[in-house]
Amino acid sequence: MKAENYGILVLYVAMVFIIFGLNLPLPQDDLMRDIVAGSYNYDYANLYVYAPLMAKYNQYILFDMILHHLSLLTNRVITAHIIQLICMLFFITPCLIILNKLIKPSVDKPLWIAILLMLLLNNFTTLRFVLGRPEMFFSCWVLWGIVTKDTYIAKACWFLIGLVLIPFYWLAFFYVPAVFFAFNHRSTKLSFTILYIVLTAVFWQWYSHGQWLASVLDLKKMYLNRLAIVGENKTILIVLLSPITSMGFIFYVYLHRDKLNQLLKELKCFRMNHISVDLQNNLRTVFNWIFSNSLTTVFTLLLVFFCSINMIRYAAIISALFVFILAIEINRHDIKIPQLLRYAVLCLAIYLPMAVDNYRMIPKFTLPVKSIVLGTSQSNYYVPFYSPNIKIAPAMEIGANVQDIQIMMKSIDIDGSVSCTLLKKYHFDYLVERNLTQIPSCLKIYQIQKGWRAWRVIN
Repeated sequence: MKAENYGILVLYVAMVFIIFGLNLPLPQDDLMRDIVAGSYNYDYANLYVYAPLMAKYNQYILFDMILHHLSLLTNRVITAHIIQLICMLFFITPCLIILNKLIKPSVDKPLWIAILLMLLLNNFTTLRFVLGRPEMFFSCWVLWGIVTKDTYIAKACWFLIGLVLIPFYWLAFFYVPAVFFAFNHRSTKLSFTILYIVLTAVFWQWYSHGQWLASVLDLKKMYLNRLAIVGENKTILIVLLSPITSMGFIFYVYLHRDKLNQLLKELKCFRMNHISVDLQNNLRTVFNWIFSNSLTTVFTLLLVFFCSINMIRYAAIISALFVFILAIEINRHDIKIPQLLRYAVLCLAIYLPMAVDNYRMIPKFTLPVKSIVLGTSQSNYYVPFYSPNIKIAPAMEIGANVQDIQIMMKSIDIDGSVSCTLLKKYHFDYLVERNLTQIPSCLKIYQIQKGWRAWRVIN
């Protein structure tokens, strides 16, 4: 295939990295906390106050240790950008490899890969790069598992890397389906899947001194204690609000219009007595399908699994799996790209990366050492990044905090007011916010930065 046919694809990928490099966005939440964790002896109880339901052990210990030592070699800002760049490279690279394998050679192949990358790198996926969380490393690991699926030595290395990642994230077991589908034989699928689950449980139970399982079970308790909606836990259906992702979904439905019509007809004529009594054969069919090594099956079952969790935090891996399924369908229907669409793709390759909405200004307040701070609108991550040796509320898990803290946050962000009584009750020295409309007498302005305000609490 001629090299010039790949021009638009190369241009689009280059634009993605150029726009990111020009903006150099800082993460909005957890990565900032992970980078400073080493300064608090990796114990978040030394940083966050009034959070009795917060885990009593570090749930990201190896990730935090690596970030701390990297920040000592460089600085905190450079460390954040290094992690973001690693996430981008280790996510986009396997996607390109897989798409190159899925789409058969033709003049349109580079254009189809470019179009599918545009669908993949939507606002929700690129935000995951910017946030640079441990979950993103696991998402990359899942994709590399697909790449190495048919190469024994590479797959063995991939599995060992997965074991190394276990101390990165206390919920590593969420990604265990990748182990099941990466291996090809039934016995190895089951044995390595069980091994990964056991090693995850053993490590975290050992490291947490027996508290890990209890903290997993406490997830529901923290959920019930929340007074606010956590953005990361919103439904994955939000992805469809993006024009490019909704267009991709509509295109996929269009490709399956005949099957959908047939399904609707069958449902219309459905009767209970049509249900097969041969349950054993049906179960055998499902069993064989689950253990199938067909890439379509692998992508579909992984997609169903991550969609079933129904959280926007899995947008990147869900987008990737959907794009792979769409690539298979494009191949199957042998769809040609009209000449006019080529010019549209060229325009999108230039302008689409500029529309990514992940580049926001964050405050860089430097507050006095040993201050106790109430931070709203995610400033509970920004403030410790620039203000060393402080204590702050709320904690990273809002449901872990006492409800008075949540009430104050909700009052500030929604009602534009705050209670001086509660501020003094919890001995706050400073408040960082951007939504107050009613300024109480106990607050005196300390610093202002482009819409953000740091207030000193006075008696």
